[in-house]
Amino acid sequence: MSLRRHVLWLIAMLYACCSLGQTQDDQLKVATGKDYPPFISERFPQGGWSQAIVAKVFEHMGRDIAVDILPWDRALMWAGQNQYLGIYPYVYSDARAAQFLYSDPINYFPIRLYVTKASGITRLEQLNGARFCLPYGYNLGHSDDSLYSQLHWKVSHAADIQGCQLQVQKGWSDASLFNGYMQLDSIENNNVELVVLDQDLGTVALHFLIAKSYPDASQWMQKFNVALAAITASGERAKIDRHFKQILSELN
Repeated sequence: MSLRRHVLWLIAMLYACCSLGQTQDDQLKVATGKDYPPFISERFPQGGWSQAIVAKVFEHMGRDIAVDILPWDRALMWAGQNQYLGIYPYVYSDARAAQFLYSDPINYFPIRLYVTKASGITRLEQLNGARFCLPYGYNLGHSDDSLYSQLHWKVSHAADIQGCQLQVQKGWSDASLFNGYMQLDSIENNNVELVVLDQDLGTVALHFLIAKSYPDASQWMQKFNVALAAITASGERAKIDRHFKQILSELN
């Protein structure tokens, strides 16, 4: 190989390596949790409602994202260690707000409560002083303090939503929360009937989070919110919302 051809070959290889590095660097790493229908779920189109909106936000920003699906607590921990640009969808809590920036809401969901039919409970007021089960890592956002103080709930925890459902069925808890968009799952080998109370407890917002320690965190969050506002103004977000609400109406 001539010296000129050798130099050109080295330049080409260096360019290819640099280009590859730039492509990898340009792909932003984000993370979400496991199976939180209808917002994050393989059973829904585009991986879920929140996933569809977040993907559209970054598409509007002109950025490619790599999405990792993790246990919720691990996603929170690793994002806090700056291994991810952001995580989603999470409700607000003061503890998380000390470490993370919160985006404008990407989704909302209605809160309902369920009890056993045998309990005879039909109204929220009957749950004064009740034992309330909440899955670890879950809360009701800003609704927590007012509900707990007004109704004097004694809060216990379970590993997940199904664990709380089992607690209520076995009588270890009197009630637990329910995403008003979905139906209660059945638990095998347990014939205790559950009923959902008619009263809504309001809505809870879901957010995209960025660790405050992440490089240029405030600028990234500003970009995210600007893009979210843009797809809202253009009607793209409303189109996604209508699509998922239609799916949910057909499921229910």
